[in-house]
Amino acid sequence: MRLILLALLLQPSQLFRPPPRQLSRSRLRAVPDEAPGTVLGSAALVAGTTVGAGILALPAKTLAAGLAPTATLLIGGWLFMAATGLLIAEVDLNTACVLDRDAVSINSMAEETLGDAGATA
Repeated sequence: MRLILLALLLQPSQLFRPPPRQLSRSRLRAVPDEAPGTVLGSAALVAGTTVGAGILALPAKTLAAGLAPTATLLIGGWLFMAATGLLIAEVDLNTACVLDRDAVSINSMAEETLGDAGATA
């Protein structure tokens, strides 16, 4: 509060000065041209926003359960997701080595590990 009063006393004309009506060219800075967005980037933005909103709602929805059950459930979910991510990475590397390729898709991983019937299911 004291800082605000001190600022008002020292330079009141600076605080209440109206904005300039026109900007001079020297005050404008050039903005580089950016590549247009992609559908994948837009989908990732929407998905990230949705997941973020869901994470923010977790404390309100798990309030009745208590801290210990909620923490246990969240840590368990994290462990499950970390384990499945590592398993998919291992299958990816093994399939890439077997097929002698730099990169493989989910379909080729499924076909290599589960056969044709498992890949189409």
